[in-house]
Amino acid sequence: MTNANSKLEFAKDELTKIELGADGKISFSQATKFLLEIQDNAFAIESLYGNGSMGHAHLVLAPADYNIISGNMPYVQQAHPGP
Repeated sequence: MTNANSKLEFAKDELTKIELGADGKISFSQATKFLLEIQDNAFAIESLYGNGSMGHAHLVLAPADYNIISGNMPYVQQAHPGP
C-alpha cells in the first residue's frame, strides 16, 4: 500500500541492526529476527498474487513455506504480472 507521498508502508520501517559476534558471524537468533522483520514487511506490501492476503511474501519465503502459510494457495509466477 502506498500513501500520498508514494512511500511504501512497511510493518517495520527500520530493521534491527545486526551485530557481528567475536567470531565475525551473526547469531541464529539475530538472523531469525532479521528474517521475520523482512517477512513482515513483504506481507505488508499489497499484491494480487496468490489469494491477495500474502502481499509480496513470495519474494522472501520458500515455495513450500508460502503454500503452507497461504492455505495451499500456491504462488505461480506470471509471465507478465501486469500493472
